[in-house]
Amino acid sequence: MMSMDSTYRAILNGDTTGLANLEMVVTQGNVMAMPQGGAAKVITHSANISPGNSGGPLSDACGRAVGVNTFIVLDGGNVQKLNFSLGASDAIRFLSANGVTVAGADQPCNPATGIAAAAGPTEGPVK
Repeated sequence: MMSMDSTYRAILNGDTTGLANLEMVVTQGNVMAMPQGGAAKVITHSANISPGNSGGPLSDACGRAVGVNTFIVLDGGNVQKLNFSLGASDAIRFLSANGVTVAGADQPCNPATGIAAAAGPTEGPVK
């Protein structure tokens, strides 16, 4: 049970020193649809979201969070899985409304030069 894990308990108490010991899992995929208006901005993508990974970041090729993985839809008849993430702008709006300051970046993603800044949706490959 996660509540019994000492690293998890330490993180909940503000001690992030154990984060270096956690294994990061990265899957690759592509953005299939970007938000176009509407109340909630949902990104459809092909990067796998495993059970329990909802709430994790959807990142661009520079490692910037462009969304928050939220849910999957399975189409059993066609054996198709669609993955959805809340767009970064809506996540930032929610966090700001709840007193959380989010650092952003206005630089474009250029993975060849190693530019990696925070936030801002971009189209293309995702991790």
